[in-house]
Amino acid sequence: MTEEIVKNITSDIKQLDCAKKNLTTAITTLNHLHMLVDGVEKLKVLAEKRMYGEISNPLQAITEVNQHFTQYNEIAQIKELSNSVAEIQNTLCTQITEDFKNTFSLTPGSGNKMTLPKLRDACLVISVLDGKVRRELLKWFISELNKYF
Repeated sequence: MTEEIVKNITSDIKQLDCAKKNLTTAITTLNHLHMLVDGVEKLKVLAEKRMYGEISNPLQAITEVNQHFTQYNEIAQIKELSNSVAEIQNTLCTQITEDFKNTFSLTPGSGNKMTLPKLRDACLVISVLDGKVRRELLKWFISELNKYF
């Protein structure tokens, strides 16, 4: 009889442990989803204003959180958020490339020049983005220098 009571108690404990694990996973996923939704909106605004200094850390976090949701891309809302992250990254790639070309172009009157702190911040954003952007920017910069040396 004691053995049966112990089995019932351990069975209940196992069920509670399983419920706790599922609840913890659900809460964590919900927090990540909240971070993703808020982060996408914040990044859109910051990218539009070209506030590179404030973009690099949230961009890194949102990129990592977005990777957690790749297995849920069949859900329309998750896919939309993932596409928004990709769109923001592409926009930043284009903007930063334009900004660098305007700043370092050796032709006179080539648009707005970025300040040194803003260049530093843009480099931080580039380090978070795809390495392809960095390589293309370096190729352009070297070819620009080769024109004059």
